[in-house]
Amino acid sequence: QQPDRKVLVGGSFGRLLGHTQPALARLLEDGSVDATFDTSAVFNTNTAVYSMALQEDGRLLVGYQYGSDGLGGSLSRVVRLNTNGAPDPMFVCTNEITGYVFALLPQPDGVLFGGNYCNVAGSTNNALFRLKQDGRLDDSFDAGLGMSSVFSLVRQTTGQILVGGIFNRTGASNSVPLLRLNA
Repeated sequence: QQPDRKVLVGGSFGRLLGHTQPALARLLEDGSVDATFDTSAVFNTNTAVYSMALQEDGRLLVGYQYGSDGLGGSLSRVVRLNTNGAPDPMFVCTNEITGYVFALLPQPDGVLFGGNYCNVAGSTNNALFRLKQDGRLDDSFDAGLGMSSVFSLVRQTTGQILVGGIFNRTGASNSVPLLRLNA
């Protein structure tokens, strides 16, 4: 729910409450579809939203699947939408993400995202990545994960970040369900 009591709804759908509104919609307080929130420049009937995170400034980060890699894997993206649903031209994530983006966490200088056996073309990291403010991949970030899945990201009041999922840490002999990262 947004601070203005509007509700964001994401998933794999082409119509919502009788309106053509693929993958992402915003509902008004009375439960009707908000016609002023237009995401048609990003989403179509072949896209599916798996994660959303509202930034403090009201813009919305969305992790969504848009296709297949032809080998049985899913291709996903992260986009930032302005408050009217239009893509933010100052945030362009052109990275090819294989897997699903299940978790997003806005940061003052970018965004963390993670997913199910998620890989980004050109990166040696697995499952957890960081994007810079403009949407480019931050190659300096490495959580040290092997083949893993990230399902949730939460910032603690101390600034540290809790990461929930199924993890295989590089060099560790066992997997753990929860990690804590320093900010």
